[in-house]
Amino acid sequence: MNMAELNRAYDVVTASSQIVQHGTQGRSCPGADSARAFVQADGLGKLLRVEESRSFYYPYWNYQPTVERESDTDWKAFLFGLPDRPFDGEACGGWMGYRPFSTGPVGGWMSHFSDLIHYVTGCDFPIAGVCQGGVYSPTSKPGRDAPDTVTAILEYKEGFTTLFTTHFGNGANDYRIWFGTKGIMRTAAPDGYPGGIQPKVSPEGSEHPEKIAKETALENRATETHMENWIRCCRERKQPNADMAAGYKHGVAVLLCDLAMVHGRKMIFDAAKREIRPA
Repeated sequence: MNMAELNRAYDVVTASSQIVQHGTQGRSCPGADSARAFVQADGLGKLLRVEESRSFYYPYWNYQPTVERESDTDWKAFLFGLPDRPFDGEACGGWMGYRPFSTGPVGGWMSHFSDLIHYVTGCDFPIAGVCQGGVYSPTSKPGRDAPDTVTAILEYKEGFTTLFTTHFGNGANDYRIWFGTKGIMRTAAPDGYPGGIQPKVSPEGSEHPEKIAKETALENRATETHMENWIRCCRERKQPNADMAAGYKHGVAVLLCDLAMVHGRKMIFDAAKREIRPA
């Protein structure tokens, strides 16, 4: 997807009566609301940076099955405007590992990371991005050319940056850390659910006179699941947790970093013109 396509998708959806829920389910996870309330009540003080290190030993797209026969799918629909090409069952099944169909972990996992930051902080669009990466992991399947190793940095006008990294070939992670002047917040994944969060706050690193008193786990309140939220909103004609506005914002974050990696230079987002261009 490019910026013109993202703009068109946003315009079409917002001009319609359709209820769209994006798959950034972190907004609906237990713990998301408590993290949001804590940050927006100045619990961390001035937010400085958020980082996420997230990987598996094998890239996650290695596990996608090959589509054996063209008759098992709609290959033309799968290409979705791309130039016609012979059926490729490996690319159809494992599309996340192929550059024509995927930006790799930037469009995959980083979209979730950026969306949760937008939700928790209530910030505006990212204003600039840089990114480097490539196919470096020996555990990537031969022939798959989506980057498996990336370092992506986004800048926000509220005065903080975000850092997203992957290093497939080693599954050790420190997951997600929020650095503020009053301490830190870790939103780690609960066992068995890597998309969820369990917020814990700590005074670590702070000398602020009002720093966080002690290490504390924030309440993980029961919430409506992402799918339940979407179905209810369809019935009630209300906007869901991850509506088109949210999708548009994390779409901008993804495109900023992907284009920065492709062009090898810093990119900026002009919100007034709804365009991304070199800095």
